[in-house]
Amino acid sequence: MIFSRRDRVALPISCVAGAGFGYLAVQAGFGGVVVGGFYSLFIIPLIVCFVAGQRKLLAWQACILSFVFSCIAQTFSVPGSGMADALGEFRLLWISAVVLSFPVPAYYYFQRAKKRKSYRVEVFLSGLLLLVLLSRLPIDIFLIFALGVLWIIASLGKIIWDRRLTA
Repeated sequence: MIFSRRDRVALPISCVAGAGFGYLAVQAGFGGVVVGGFYSLFIIPLIVCFVAGQRKLLAWQACILSFVFSCIAQTFSVPGSGMADALGEFRLLWISAVVLSFPVPAYYYFQRAKKRKSYRVEVFLSGLLLLVLLSRLPIDIFLIFALGVLWIIASLGKIIWDRRLTA
């Protein structure tokens, strides 16, 4: 695997930023949610978009994992915390950071997927998967159904529009 110059810069930056924000999140106490949210929503996308080169997904996960491991390392310094606490914290922090910073890697994935013929099917199925995940939340089921119907209509409209332009 060959790393570009930008990737060689992005990986140390992402590790240092993750460790620094992880330290700040633990030191902030209950304010750590704000620090982690700010890091996940703003800093990670900036590093992935403007610093990383070809290995954007690697830089994305390096940002997240360095943040999570920094928080867990400081958790072990508290007396009485065990492996079960660390595993629970790992799952919570990793999942929340991935979900909050996911739009940037999804954007790059769909940009690359536009070149394939199955692009519309992938976008359609990922939208339906997102609706299924949303249906697990305590939201009105009719709202989810209406969003599903709108998603299907929008997908069909996009297909018809693209076929009209190519004809």
